[in-house]
Amino acid sequence: MQIAHVEVFDSRKPIYVQIPNVLSDNMKSSSKCLGITKLYSHQAESILTFLSGKNVEVATMTSSGKSLCYNVPLLEALSQDLSSRALSLFPTKVHWISYLSMR
Repeated sequence: MQIAHVEVFDSRKPIYVQIPNVLSDNMKSSSKCLGITKLYSHQAESILTFLSGKNVEVATMTSSGKSLCYNVPLLEALSQDLSSRALSLFPTKVHWISYLSMR
């Protein structure tokens, strides 16, 4: 194998935002207990988009906080309807989340 090109990108400073107010008090309290007092902007945006009923796809580098992007809205939705279920599929490169309401 021959390397044709190498490029190094400068790091970027993270953009932090407050935990969205649309989350329940239980979710905000749980986050605080885990030491989560703010989110990266892409996390908050993906959480708000998911909770608005739209599909979300997150493609970021390793250790960029993708887990919160899909777990927070999923847990929030499930906590609002205890009879609902969710299915999380984890293919090699993409995370798909489906919220299934079982009413």
